Amino acid sequence: MLGAKVAAIDSFGNEQSVYPGWKNQLEQIDGRLLLLVCAVIFLLSARSTKRPSVPALLALTLVVVGMLSTYAAGDAYLTSGTAILIGMLLACAFLEGRSDALLGVAVVAALTVGLSLAAGIFQPESVFLECVADYKCGPLGYVYSGAMGDSNGLALVLAGSLPFVWLALAGWTRHALCIAMLVTIWFSGSRTGLYAAVATYSLMLLLLIGSRIGVRLGATSVLSVASTAAFVAGVAIPWVGLRFDELTGRPYLWYLAIQDVNERWLLGSGSRAWAEKYTEQGRISIAATYSAHNQWIDVLFSGGILSFMVLIVLLAVCIVQSRSPASVVLLVFPVLAGGIAERLWNIGASDWLSFLYVAFLIYCRPSSADDDEAGEVGGAARAAGTSARAIARLQSSAVAQGTS
Repeated sequence: MLGAKVAAIDSFGNEQSVYPGWKNQLEQIDGRLLLLVCAVIFLLSARSTKRPSVPALLALTLVVVGMLSTYAAGDAYLTSGTAILIGMLLACAFLEGRSDALLGVAVVAALTVGLSLAAGIFQPESVFLECVADYKCGPLGYVYSGAMGDSNGLALVLAGSLPFVWLALAGWTRHALCIAMLVTIWFSGSRTGLYAAVATYSLMLLLLIGSRIGVRLGATSVLSVASTAAFVAGVAIPWVGLRFDELTGRPYLWYLAIQDVNERWLLGSGSRAWAEKYTEQGRISIAATYSAHNQWIDVLFSGGILSFMVLIVLLAVCIVQSRSPASVVLLVFPVLAGGIAERLWNIGASDWLSFLYVAFLIYCRPSSADDDEAGEVGGAARAAGTSARAIARLQSSAVAQGTS
């Protein structure tokens, strides 16, 4: 909206919005301020007797593996993005506040929807863009980039935020914001974001309706089946040998990544090698430089089978140690569903989706206070006007009523 966006043409003839000049300088200042805040949080928290969060330590392990593989590939292994992610992970290793993590993401989602609406009203020429060929277009006949400046970026932020909003809010505010997010994603024209968001919201509604009519669906079981299916699909589909022109060219990206994975299967190629396929080799378009467009292929490419296994362990630890495993599975579901054709979690450096990754890790940390679970569940139940028996049912099946 302030004129930072500039159109660039890549080696494939594709137009992509880039942000040179003052926006990059502002991002550098923001990054340094964020590092300073993280350092203060870490120093203050590390002096306490609290144990560091195991999921956060595993996330730090993923960064270290990525740095080792990047160093082995001869690239700069400590970039500003890597340093910022390390700072955030060190800070959240000692942070507690599961409800704060949920509410924080909900605030970001609400701001994103609101600012996107404002941008569409006051500067429509910056957010309503021409449709991409004949396969990517919103219902209004345009690609809607909103406040993110990129339609995929907008859709992925909101799709990944949906379960946080569901768990953080209650009553009509929850549904109003979720529907506003779904409409914004629909306008964006991002099909992956829309599929992931609709699947996530449908699961949440299914569990809520089941609890309201007295049908015990078993939130953990339902979510586990859905998440397992999404995980298997995300891991398997890139390896089945689809034609390069299918799925808007994603099989070509997977083919390039798998070639490198086969050569460097243990530690991967590092966090910078994928972007170099555009900047130095000209083998991918500028729009594909941020990832291999699959969560698990991206992990294997950057950190090898070692990072893949560490990430699986991280997810397993979060589920096992949680008093509400269904909530944890729900939070990760859009990552798995969207991860079939996109990458939501960058395990090697910070990006525009890192707040979801860090919020998830904070939520995974068991609280040292007993009022974390009981207070959040009881507060949401009282807000909904439920009885003491309903509160007990919420604590055993938290997701069905949208609490943590």
